[in-house]
Parts: sequence; structure tokens; C-alpha cells
Amino acid sequence: MSDTWNAQEDEVALSEYAALAEAWARQGGLMRALSLCKVLLRLEPGHEPARRLLTVLEARRVEPLVGASPTEPVSPPARRTRRTGSRASPCSRGWASGSSWR
Repeated sequence: MSDTWNAQEDEVALSEYAALAEAWARQGGLMRALSLCKVLLRLEPGHEPARRLLTVLEARRVEPLVGASPTEPVSPPARRTRRTGSRASPCSRGWASGSSWR
């Protein structure tokens, strides 16, 4: 085995990582697969399989949720209520009201 890394080995490694990204996407790891594709394209900007896969995965990322009605807006998550008790915020301790730090 030689100590040098050649272009053919680079292509094999990039293709294996692209296959890994595809597997992650199939298993539900869409964001992980997207991230790996972006890393591959930083290493080799002209790697077409990674570029095509990134395009497909980004399109899948922006698809509407399955079962959501196109006319019915998706409501944002419920707003969290403010905690009360012994853990007061810096503002309630007078920090923002002009008192000094000392």
C-alpha cells in the first residue's frame, strides 16, 4: 500500500460519502445528509453526484408537511410562559434600570 493519495482514490472516497448521505436521507436523517453533501462540495466543488443529491434533498426539505392542508396555515408552536420564582432575570434585579454593577 502506498502512502500517496491519488485522484482515483479521492473519487472513490467522495462517492462512498455521497452514498452515505443517500442512506442517511432514506433513514430520515435529512439534515445530516444535507450537511454531508455540503461538506463534499466544499472538498470537491465539481462533484456532480453530490451536487445532484443536494438539489434533491433541498427540494425535499422545503416540501410541505404530509397531510397538511394547503389552504390551512400551520400554526406556530404555543408560546412559552415566563417562569416565576427565585430565578429572576437580570432586568428584574435592577441591572437594566440604571443601577451600577457594584
